[in-house]
Amino acid sequence: QLTDLEQELTVLKKQYQDITQQDHYLTKRLLVESDELENTLNTALEILPRFTKIAPILPELLADNGRKKYLLLFQNNMEIRPTGGFIGSVGFLSFENGKMLEIAIDDVYNLDGQLEGHVDPPAPIRDYLGQPDWYLRDANWHPDFTRSAAQIQWFLDKEVGTKVDGVLALDLEAARNLLAALDGVYLSDFDTFITTENLYLETQSISEKKFFPGATNKRDILGSLARNILLEIATRNDLDFSTLTKATYQSLAEKHILLNFNDSALQSAFNNAGWTGRLLQPSCTAADSNSCVLDYFMLVEANLGVNKVNFFTEGNTIIEVQLDKNRLRRSVT
Repeated sequence: QLTDLEQELTVLKKQYQDITQQDHYLTKRLLVESDELENTLNTALEILPRFTKIAPILPELLADNGRKKYLLLFQNNMEIRPTGGFIGSVGFLSFENGKMLEIAIDDVYNLDGQLEGHVDPPAPIRDYLGQPDWYLRDANWHPDFTRSAAQIQWFLDKEVGTKVDGVLALDLEAARNLLAALDGVYLSDFDTFITTENLYLETQSISEKKFFPGATNKRDILGSLARNILLEIATRNDLDFSTLTKATYQSLAEKHILLNFNDSALQSAFNNAGWTGRLLQPSCTAADSNSCVLDYFMLVEANLGVNKVNFFTEGNTIIEVQLDKNRLRRSVT
């Protein structure tokens, strides 16, 4: 059905383009009103091929004939880290026979407190964060999410003896995209309405309210938010699924959601979609080896100030590339 839909939309886009070539007054007036149609067509034709590739492995992803358990990482990009943000909270998402069983959320410090022994951290964590030990909360240190996910699973096993089938990470922008598609959600437990505008400040305020060691505020607010978002998606009759699909796709495309699976078939499918956060090694083909110059740049940033300063900061990266006769010059500001 997805393949058929893609073919039909391709025909529709061609017909639309044919109409735009007509030099009629009425046609031009009508086209002014239909800009959104072209945008919707382009978005759908960008999304469909990827979802078509993913569709065959969804039964395996959702444990159609068994049970699977995934680790959720809530990465706070207000305290930026290489794969998205500081891992302040984690969760466990379980499926059995195609149905979601539960979503349980916990403070990452509860897990880290159970680690026995010492693990040497990467040098910047030791030198700048002043942390002599390495824990799960800082394990998303490698910008390649497939490597960080493996490290995180190692810590999870050592800390609480739990094994999972994969690691799913999302940051605040992913939550904001979902909230925008849902027009916000009401959390009855806290008598507050969460929107894209107040998501960070409201959850941070509740997390820190009357805080004391062992307080569960952060776990409770994130658990309530996750459950209510899923409940809205599952039960609302007026939900615009095209808007929800676009919001999810945007989060995946912009790497606000990262997916890693232990099952090779699942991992391969999501690798092909470009949603696993793996880093690719650029290479020149044999045919182009004489005229090919590898030119790539990646800025990896980490906030080791034990703060949420990235909420208040903005940055611009200016990349200038000049091609001289025998060399390529790059300037990054």
